[in-house]
Amino acid sequence: MIFSFRLFVWVRNFFETYQILKYVSLKTRDFFFIQVGANDGKTGDPIYKYIRKYDWKGILIEPVPYLFQRLKLNYQDRSGLVFENVAISDEDSFKTFYRIKENHDLGHLVWYDQIGSFNKEVVLKHRWRVRNFDKNLIEEKVPTVAFKTLLVKHRVEKIDLLHIDTEGYDFEIIKLAIAENVKPRMIFYEHYHLTSQDKINCEKLLRQNGYEVLEMLKNSFAFQ
Repeated sequence: MIFSFRLFVWVRNFFETYQILKYVSLKTRDFFFIQVGANDGKTGDPIYKYIRKYDWKGILIEPVPYLFQRLKLNYQDRSGLVFENVAISDEDSFKTFYRIKENHDLGHLVWYDQIGSFNKEVVLKHRWRVRNFDKNLIEEKVPTVAFKTLLVKHRVEKIDLLHIDTEGYDFEIIKLAIAENVKPRMIFYEHYHLTSQDKINCEKLLRQNGYEVLEMLKNSFAFQ
């Protein structure tokens, strides 16, 4: 009974989230977004069709080189988009990133290239899902930029939507974003890989900063 009610709430919030995105897209001139963890920009991406349909402008961020190339290719016909082959962190530096290497033998797992995180434990959770997991797991140093650096570099004056999918690092990105003067109007993030306490603390921080939060099965949507 409890699960059925939760499922009802998740489904209701799912449809409400996209209704809000549609409404704000139609009512906002020069809609601007930042996507952190853009992957290839298309596979399993919840905002891909909105970027195209409503001609959003924005910045797409992806640290993995081969995914970054796919990302640019998938949007090669669009103007008003900027691409950054970096990760967002608390400083301009380099940070160890864990991921599954590009492997055509894993092509039947359409989601395998989405397994990548600063948090090794999050990546290890997928061990049972990927054949020869240990052989395919790599760690590498990726360039990072502070959220403030990104805003200054691109002269960002407003953020209508911040979309985050960083496999367990989403709360850290939200803290960095909220600390800046240019606060996102809406934040779409993945809570699925957050610890229970981080999930609670994230929602608390958002509400303290004037956001309403809609929880779905794996994602949450915060808006002012």
